[in-house]
Amino acid sequence: MESENEKSIIGHIDPIYIKYQVLEAISVSFFINLVALIIGIIINSYTIAKSGLPIPNIWLYILIIILSIFSISLILSIFLSKSYVKNYIYEISEENLIIRSGTFTRKKLIIPLKKIQNLVVFQNVRDRILKIYTIRIETIRSIGMAYQYTGIVRPEGYIPAVRDPDSIVSVLNKKIQNCK
Repeated sequence: MESENEKSIIGHIDPIYIKYQVLEAISVSFFINLVALIIGIIINSYTIAKSGLPIPNIWLYILIIILSIFSISLILSIFLSKSYVKNYIYEISEENLIIRSGTFTRKKLIIPLKKIQNLVVFQNVRDRILKIYTIRIETIRSIGMAYQYTGIVRPEGYIPAVRDPDSIVSVLNKKIQNCK
Protein backbone atom coordinates (compact mmCIF):
# COMPACT_ATOMS: atom_id res chain seq x y z
CA MET A 1 0.00 0.00 0.00
CA GLU A 2 1.43 3.31 -1.01
CA SER A 3 -0.91 6.18 -0.39
CA GLU A 4 -3.29 6.49 2.50
CA ASN A 5 -5.67 9.26 3.38
CA GLU A 6 -8.79 9.44 5.53
CA LYS A 7 -11.17 8.21 2.86
CA SER A 8 -9.26 5.68 0.74
CA ILE A 9 -6.10 3.68 0.36
CA ILE A 10 -4.39 3.49 -3.05
CA GLY A 11 -1.77 0.90 -3.92
CA HIS A 12 0.16 -0.67 -6.79
CA ILE A 13 1.40 -4.17 -7.32
CA ASP A 14 5.04 -4.86 -6.56
CA PRO A 15 7.50 -4.24 -9.45
CA ILE A 16 8.97 -7.69 -8.79
CA TYR A 17 6.02 -8.89 -10.86
CA ILE A 18 8.16 -8.02 -13.91
CA LYS A 19 10.62 -10.76 -12.90
CA TYR A 20 7.67 -13.11 -12.48
CA GLN A 21 6.53 -12.49 -16.06
CA VAL A 22 10.07 -12.67 -17.48
CA LEU A 23 10.60 -16.05 -15.78
CA GLU A 24 7.38 -17.26 -17.35
CA ALA A 25 8.39 -15.97 -20.79
CA ILE A 26 11.80 -17.65 -20.55
CA SER A 27 10.24 -20.99 -19.63
CA VAL A 28 7.68 -20.82 -22.46
CA SER A 29 10.38 -19.68 -24.88
CA PHE A 30 12.57 -22.60 -23.83
CA PHE A 31 9.89 -25.12 -24.79
CA ILE A 32 9.13 -23.38 -28.10
CA ASN A 33 12.84 -23.36 -28.93
CA LEU A 34 13.10 -27.03 -28.00
CA VAL A 35 10.29 -27.80 -30.46
CA ALA A 36 12.08 -25.71 -33.15
CA LEU A 37 15.28 -27.67 -32.53
CA ILE A 38 13.48 -31.02 -32.77
CA ILE A 39 11.76 -29.95 -36.01
CA GLY A 40 15.15 -28.90 -37.41
CA ILE A 41 16.66 -32.27 -36.51
CA ILE A 42 13.72 -34.09 -38.13
CA ILE A 43 13.94 -32.02 -41.33
CA ASN A 44 17.70 -32.51 -41.53
CA SER A 45 17.38 -36.26 -40.91
CA TYR A 46 14.68 -36.50 -43.57
CA THR A 47 16.82 -34.72 -46.19
CA ILE A 48 19.83 -36.89 -45.35
CA ALA A 49 17.70 -40.03 -45.72
CA LYS A 50 16.14 -38.79 -48.95
CA SER A 51 19.15 -37.36 -50.78
CA GLY A 52 22.12 -38.42 -48.73
CA LEU A 53 23.16 -34.78 -48.13
CA PRO A 54 22.22 -32.52 -45.24
CA ILE A 55 20.66 -29.10 -45.81
CA PRO A 56 23.52 -26.60 -46.03
CA ASN A 57 23.78 -24.30 -42.99
CA ILE A 58 20.68 -25.79 -41.33
CA TRP A 59 22.19 -25.41 -37.86
CA LEU A 60 22.82 -21.73 -38.54
CA TYR A 61 19.16 -21.31 -39.56
CA ILE A 62 17.97 -23.18 -36.49
CA LEU A 63 20.21 -21.06 -34.25
CA ILE A 64 18.87 -17.85 -35.82
CA ILE A 65 15.26 -19.03 -35.32
CA ILE A 66 15.92 -20.01 -31.71
CA LEU A 67 17.65 -16.72 -30.85
CA SER A 68 14.90 -14.74 -32.61
CA ILE A 69 12.12 -16.49 -30.70
CA PHE A 70 13.96 -16.03 -27.41
CA SER A 71 14.75 -12.34 -28.03
CA ILE A 72 11.23 -11.45 -29.16
CA SER A 73 9.58 -13.24 -26.23
CA LEU A 74 11.96 -11.62 -23.74
CA ILE A 75 11.48 -8.09 -25.12
CA LEU A 76 7.70 -8.49 -25.29
CA SER A 77 7.45 -9.89 -21.77
CA ILE A 78 9.52 -7.04 -20.33
CA PHE A 79 7.49 -4.38 -22.16
CA LEU A 80 4.10 -5.91 -21.34
CA SER A 81 4.88 -6.65 -17.70
CA LYS A 82 6.25 -3.13 -17.09
CA SER A 83 3.09 -1.71 -18.59
CA TYR A 84 0.93 -4.08 -16.51
CA VAL A 85 2.68 -3.09 -13.27
CA LYS A 86 2.39 0.60 -14.11
CA ASN A 87 -1.33 0.37 -14.94
CA TYR A 88 -2.51 -1.97 -12.16
CA ILE A 89 -3.84 0.18 -9.34
CA TYR A 90 -6.18 -0.77 -6.52
CA GLU A 91 -8.09 1.63 -4.29
CA ILE A 92 -9.88 0.74 -1.09
CA SER A 93 -12.51 3.38 -0.39
CA GLU A 94 -15.17 3.45 2.32
CA GLU A 95 -17.69 1.54 0.19
CA ASN A 96 -15.83 -0.05 -2.73
CA LEU A 97 -12.70 -1.84 -3.80
CA ILE A 98 -11.73 -0.35 -7.16
CA ILE A 99 -9.21 -2.16 -9.35
CA ARG A 100 -7.87 -0.43 -12.47
CA SER A 101 -5.82 -2.48 -14.88
CA GLY A 102 -4.98 -3.07 -18.52
CA THR A 103 -2.13 -2.69 -20.93
CA PHE A 104 -4.01 -2.26 -24.20
CA THR A 105 -7.59 -2.22 -22.94
CA ARG A 106 -8.21 -0.33 -19.73
CA LYS A 107 -10.51 -1.98 -17.23
CA LYS A 108 -12.07 -0.59 -14.06
CA LEU A 109 -13.58 -3.14 -11.69
CA ILE A 110 -15.70 -1.80 -8.83
CA ILE A 111 -16.50 -4.32 -6.11
CA PRO A 112 -18.81 -3.10 -3.34
CA LEU A 113 -17.25 -4.00 0.02
CA LYS A 114 -20.59 -5.22 1.37
CA LYS A 115 -20.65 -7.93 -1.37
CA ILE A 116 -17.22 -9.38 -0.50
CA GLN A 117 -17.55 -12.81 1.12
CA ASN A 118 -13.97 -14.13 1.19
CA LEU A 119 -10.46 -12.78 0.90
CA VAL A 120 -8.07 -15.57 -0.06
CA VAL A 121 -4.31 -15.07 0.18
CA PHE A 122 -2.72 -17.33 -2.42
CA GLN A 123 0.91 -18.14 -3.18
CA ASN A 124 2.07 -20.48 -5.95
CA VAL A 125 5.61 -21.81 -6.46
CA ARG A 126 6.89 -18.77 -8.37
CA ASP A 127 5.28 -16.48 -5.80
CA ARG A 128 7.20 -18.29 -3.06
CA ILE A 129 10.47 -17.80 -4.94
CA LEU A 130 9.79 -14.06 -5.36
CA LYS A 131 8.23 -13.73 -1.86
CA ILE A 132 4.96 -12.23 -3.15
CA TYR A 133 1.29 -13.12 -2.72
CA THR A 134 -1.98 -12.76 -4.61
CA ILE A 135 -5.17 -11.70 -2.85
CA ARG A 136 -8.31 -13.18 -4.39
CA ILE A 137 -11.57 -11.35 -3.78
CA GLU A 138 -14.62 -13.61 -3.78
CA THR A 139 -18.10 -12.11 -3.77
CA ILE A 140 -21.61 -13.47 -3.46
CA ARG A 141 -21.79 -13.53 -7.26
CA SER A 142 -18.56 -15.46 -7.83
CA ILE A 143 -19.45 -18.07 -5.19
CA GLY A 144 -23.03 -18.40 -6.49
CA MET A 145 -21.79 -18.89 -10.06
CA ALA A 146 -19.45 -21.63 -8.86
CA TYR A 147 -22.22 -23.60 -7.19
CA GLN A 148 -24.55 -23.10 -10.12
CA TYR A 149 -22.20 -24.02 -12.99
CA THR A 150 -18.76 -25.48 -12.37
CA GLY A 151 -18.15 -25.86 -8.68
CA ILE A 152 -14.95 -23.81 -9.11
CA VAL A 153 -14.95 -20.41 -7.45
CA ARG A 154 -13.51 -17.82 -9.81
CA PRO A 155 -12.65 -14.68 -7.90
CA GLU A 156 -14.49 -11.50 -8.76
CA GLY A 157 -11.17 -9.68 -8.59
CA TYR A 158 -7.62 -10.09 -7.42
CA ILE A 159 -4.60 -8.09 -6.36
CA PRO A 160 -1.39 -9.79 -7.59
CA ALA A 161 2.23 -9.34 -6.50
CA VAL A 162 1.65 -8.13 -2.96
CA ARG A 163 4.56 -8.15 -0.48
CA ASP A 164 2.48 -7.73 2.68
CA PRO A 165 -0.99 -9.21 2.12
CA ASP A 166 -1.90 -9.16 5.82
CA SER A 167 -2.00 -5.36 5.97
CA ILE A 168 -4.26 -5.13 2.90
CA VAL A 169 -6.53 -7.92 4.14
CA SER A 170 -6.83 -6.33 7.60
CA VAL A 171 -7.72 -2.93 6.09
CA LEU A 172 -10.26 -4.59 3.80
CA ASN A 173 -11.76 -6.57 6.69
CA LYS A 174 -12.12 -3.42 8.81
CA LYS A 175 -13.76 -1.53 5.97
CA ILE A 176 -16.04 -4.47 5.18
CA GLN A 177 -17.15 -4.63 8.83
CA ASN A 178 -17.85 -0.87 8.81
CA CYS A 179 -19.92 -1.29 5.62
CA LYS A 180 -22.23 -4.01 6.92
